[in-house]
Amino acid sequence: PGGCVSGLDVQGILALARAAHMYDLSRLWRASVDALERSVAAWPQVSADALDLLKFAARYDCDTLRRYALSYVQRNFGEVAQTPRFLKLAQEDLNLYRSLVLAVGSAAARGVGEEPQLKRRRAI
Repeated sequence: PGGCVSGLDVQGILALARAAHMYDLSRLWRASVDALERSVAAWPQVSADALDLLKFAARYDCDTLRRYALSYVQRNFGEVAQTPRFLKLAQEDLNLYRSLVLAVGSAAARGVGEEPQLKRRRAI
């Protein structure tokens, strides 16, 4: 089943995963979720798909996918927050919006996602 997701974009894999879940095709479901998890790590730039992945992960209880997508959003929040999907999120899914903003705020308070700062050596 893993080969059936090759060549699909994130939206295609999401659709395939939803169908696999609906028809209880467990191997196809697992292959689709695995492919979605791998896709997050491979994104070279900000992807609006991260919000769709968060919605999907919440609906289908995919904890690993949720952690990966949330980590991606935390690291790229400035760009993600400017996407049309994010701007509509508060109206479409208030619970996801609240949990996302809380998670990003909490991560910012802990310094997650920031580039490490070089420590200055004291002159002796």
